[in-house]
Amino acid sequence: MEPMTILVVDPQPTGRTALAKLLRADGHLVIATGNWTTAQQLASNERFDVLITELSHLQRHDRMVMRRLSDRCETLGILLTAHDEQLARGWKQAGFSHYLYKPVGYDRIRSLIARHSADRSVAFEEATLIEQRELCHS
Repeated sequence: MEPMTILVVDPQPTGRTALAKLLRADGHLVIATGNWTTAQQLASNERFDVLITELSHLQRHDRMVMRRLSDRCETLGILLTAHDEQLARGWKQAGFSHYLYKPVGYDRIRSLIARHSADRSVAFEEATLIEQRELCHS
């Protein structure tokens, strides 16, 4: 799996730090924050392959960050929660691909990221083939 650029947004420092450490051990570039203002600025200025956020307090901010990222690139959105899905109405409309209930095993998160990486590789290869065909036929 190719390394991904991942934004982790979690107001709880213990969960944020642990997840960032595991992701970095897998070779990913990780920016982790518990500050929603920082997350929104990063989403506006940077490109992230993956956004992992914890739905707990500021649901509206989760959606705003994901919308900013998905407007600019194909970002995998993973929403982690211990709450009822009713609380997260609109999570798919905001661009989150996955909604996972806590406790979530890291292997589940790792497999979602690996699948996203593989999907991106296939899309890149297909786009390269199309470009090559167009160059050959022009």
